Amino acid sequence: MCETQTHMLLRHLNRRKVIAVNNGNWSTTTYLDSEAEQKLLWWKNLLQQEFVLSIIPFQYDATLTIGASQDRLGAWLQIGNQRMAQHLQDQSLKKLFNDQMQLQTVEWTHNQFTRNIKTYQIQGILIRSNNTTEVQVQEKQSASKMLNNMLTNIYDYSNLQRIRIRSRQISGASNLLADRLSGQQNRSDYMFKPIIFKQLYDKLRLEPQTDGFAPA
Repeated sequence: MCETQTHMLLRHLNRRKVIAVNNGNWSTTTYLDSEAEQKLLWWKNLLQQEFVLSIIPFQYDATLTIGASQDRLGAWLQIGNQRMAQHLQDQSLKKLFNDQMQLQTVEWTHNQFTRNIKTYQIQGILIRSNNTTEVQVQEKQSASKMLNNMLTNIYDYSNLQRIRIRSRQISGASNLLADRLSGQQNRSDYMFKPIIFKQLYDKLRLEPQTDGFAPA
């Protein structure tokens, strides 16, 4: 059995099935559209491959920590005591939404570290990010139409390289190296400058209160 993309690629087929039943009956002839046909061909090609991922407890032998900001991507890969870093600056990244940038970072770093993954014969990678959406999208293996192509590329890559991937959220304070690689210099980037914040609440006559449950 294959654990990757299962929910993502069945969702459209299930929706078509429900529509067919609601609009007709069980014996009605239903014609699949091009998107549904593409999903079926993906399954056919995958099932014909010799390699499949079995459902076993996830174990990883490498961690990939990612960060993204404005027009920069950054990440570092740790394999045992070895640590390798990559960063990219590209003005075209400014056109992407934050969630798109996070998945773009995963897709980009996989390609950047392909040689390392092959050299060390990596079989499982734990992806660490402080972006909630990126973690949820990868764990659910399902995304909006805007993110779906990126997510598909990520899991197609993992199938090609014969590796398993999982994603875990970490706090911003634990993601300093990846954030520096992506252009953020220090933890002060996470907050308003105190003088500007003071001017703001003085002008609006606000009385700010501290949230004891705010994330780090």
